[in-house]
Amino acid sequence: MARKWRKAYAIIRIDEFLESDSREWSNMINVKSVFDSNSVKVEEVIAEVNRLNLLNSEKGVVYFWQSTKLYDELEGNI
Repeated sequence: MARKWRKAYAIIRIDEFLESDSREWSNMINVKSVFDSNSVKVEEVIAEVNRLNLLNSEKGVVYFWQSTKLYDELEGNI
């Protein structure tokens, strides 16, 4: 059976400036972008995360990357 997914890298942003007593984590965490590992090297993703963190250091947001899977279809992957 052929593999139905490819390795990918996600860049994720946490909005720390959205502070409140009733934090909704789902409103504070966003997937900024996802890259197929066949097209982009992990070093490029790390460099982009570093660039974004530098660019937005005063804005109360933090970026990080995470390895993930990029599926070709939704069926049967949940």
